[in-house]
Amino acid sequence: MLLPDWVAITVLVLLLVEGASAWIRQHKFALMQRTKKPRFSKRTAEEGRDWSYTKERIGLQLKAHYQAVATEQLPPRLLALLKRLDEESEPSAEHVEVIKE
Repeated sequence: MLLPDWVAITVLVLLLVEGASAWIRQHKFALMQRTKKPRFSKRTAEEGRDWSYTKERIGLQLKAHYQAVATEQLPPRLLALLKRLDEESEPSAEHVEVIKE
């Protein structure tokens, strides 16, 4: 029994598509590596200088901010709370004796 031409052509096309899909799945990584473009290939020299200047400025501002925070005197209420916490967390003489035994 012979099949109509359209059935044979459909089967051939499906086989070719499946074969091509299998080949692409097997070689996908290599294909992507060949076609992958550098990330910043379109950046001009001027843009590069601008970006490095911007990064430097951000870094300096962050450094200045955190130095100011670290050296700034804490509010009195926060200092009182910290002192109270230190007093509560210091082991008493009873605790020290129990730990030694």
